[in-house]
Amino acid sequence: MRLLALTVLTTFGCGPPPPDDHVVLEHLELCWTGCPSASSAVRGDRIAAGARYVVWVPNAPGLPPFTVSTSDDSVLSIASATSSEGDAEHPDTVMLEARAPGSARLIFNELGGELIDAAEISVVEAATLAHFERPEQPLRLMLGGSNLFYLETHDAAGQRLLGYGAIEYTTSDGATVQDTRAQATVLDAGWGRAIAWPESVRVTADSVGLATIQADAGDASLTFDVEVVDSSAVSRIQLTTPFSIFAPAHETQEAHAFTADGDEIHDPECEWTWSSDVPDWSVNAGRNTISLTTDQDVGSVEVTCTIGEITASTWL
Repeated sequence: MRLLALTVLTTFGCGPPPPDDHVVLEHLELCWTGCPSASSAVRGDRIAAGARYVVWVPNAPGLPPFTVSTSDDSVLSIASATSSEGDAEHPDTVMLEARAPGSARLIFNELGGELIDAAEISVVEAATLAHFERPEQPLRLMLGGSNLFYLETHDAAGQRLLGYGAIEYTTSDGATVQDTRAQATVLDAGWGRAIAWPESVRVTADSVGLATIQADAGDASLTFDVEVVDSSAVSRIQLTTPFSIFAPAHETQEAHAFTADGDEIHDPECEWTWSSDVPDWSVNAGRNTISLTTDQDVGSVEVTCTIGEITASTWL
């Protein structure tokens, strides 16, 4: 038998790792959020029923050709096993699908059938759902805008479960749910092998009013509200300079909109205008951000965001 190192891509958390975060079995080393893990708040061998779960095999190229299977496909099955190097006999990214509560072994065999290693994984029914970061209630969203919400699945003891895709979403009139679970975990990007995101869903504001979003996983349920507003709700606009690695910070502005009570309106839409004493500014304007660049060594530009009857301006 040969040592097989696995990295399991999971939701991330804060605080010190639990004692079972880094487990060494007889022939198998498991690292749930990296090797070694810098931060974790979950056990790596428990996945929510109905979810998917990614295992990375960092030393796959050094192993003999192998196959991946499970001991019980009705509990845990292989959705895909692929190689970032295009080598089908050395898959380094394995997507698991949790089908039903129970336990199953994740098995790695040589092509001749000799066991390389195996690990026991539990599939657990979600008992409760929770926000990864609880949004204000109701969250105010500009008409036509959108916002990402991040949710977690927990077992009956309140322990966070792994995987994404276990949650189903429905919404009342006024908003559209775009299921983004496939983006919840970065599968192929090199930097993504060290981190993974919670379950996520994008809510888009379709019509003015109060929309209720319901999330369900097994017997667990969670609801939250989104208040969709138009430009008439904007009382104040604030322009800030966000951090950006793509353009000089002083050439980028981001607009934040607020109600008369000081509540933020997420994803506002500006009508951007600008004037400058330098004629050749390059402008990239979005809903609530604008970036301007120029090859000139000197010069300035005034940018203005208008939402309804409210404006805000700044010089760059």
